[in-house]
Amino acid sequence: MSAQSVDNLAEVLRTFNESTIRLQQAYDALQQKFGALNRKLEETNRELSRKITEISEIKEYLNSILQSVTNGVVAINLAGEITTFNTAAERITGLQADESNRAQV
Repeated sequence: MSAQSVDNLAEVLRTFNESTIRLQQAYDALQQKFGALNRKLEETNRELSRKITEISEIKEYLNSILQSVTNGVVAINLAGEITTFNTAAERITGLQADESNRAQV
């Protein structure tokens, strides 16, 4: 093998090694970013789960209050569908909540 060929091969190997090092560094940086994003996602999911639980508890509490009031309460959405029909409304109208949910105003 000639000296020129050896020099060319050495240059190719040096360039290859430098490229390999840069690729490894880029891969390591991506892994760090992925880890940080993954931790942030887990934190966001935990917070979302807490909020969902909190909203569910508030909804149950408000529904309990709504069902316990002595006045009839009927709520209707913009499409004219009954969305809320409490126990007093059942007593006053003689309809059951599941029957009223099928009704439209």
